[in-house]
This record gives sequence, C-alpha cells and structure tokens, in this order.
Amino acid sequence: MSACSIESAVDKELASIKSQRERFLKLFEGNGVDDDLFFERLGELKDRQDRLLSRRNEVERQLEDSMTESVPPPGTSHFVTPKSLPYLWYGSP
Repeated sequence: MSACSIESAVDKELASIKSQRERFLKLFEGNGVDDDLFFERLGELKDRQDRLLSRRNEVERQLEDSMTESVPPPGTSHFVTPKSLPYLWYGSP
C-alpha cells in the first residue's frame, strides 16, 4: 500500500471518528446515554484518533523523506558520474 493511499485511509477513518463523536454527543445531550458510558466511549474514540493522527504524521514524514532522497541537489546530477567519483574522492590527477 502506498503512503498516499495509507494517508487517505487514515483521513477517512478520522472523519468517521469525528462523525461518531458528534452522534454520541447528541445522544448524550438528549439523555440517551448514561455518563459513565459516554465518557468511556469518548475516551476510546479519543485514543483511536490520537493513534491515527500519529500514524498519519509518520506516513507524511516517510513520504517527505522518500521524495527528498530521490532528488539530487540542483546542478550536481550531470557532474557526478561513475567515472568522476575517484576524482571527487581523491582529487584530480
């Protein structure tokens, strides 16, 4: 699974959690849920949200790292060739 698709899946799950929290809050406000159950479920959703946010940040860092590793510094790609490496390491003959 690519980093972009993982990030998209995490974003969808975060949206689902937000929706669940909003529905649960409405139930609580309408006295449809007792206090203990409300706080327990709200804590579970918060923990799940925190794990997903952490995962999304990790995926974003990995994506950024992979993008920067594959791009050579500007103006250097045409100077560095397998034949030129010894000159770069030891100086010109």
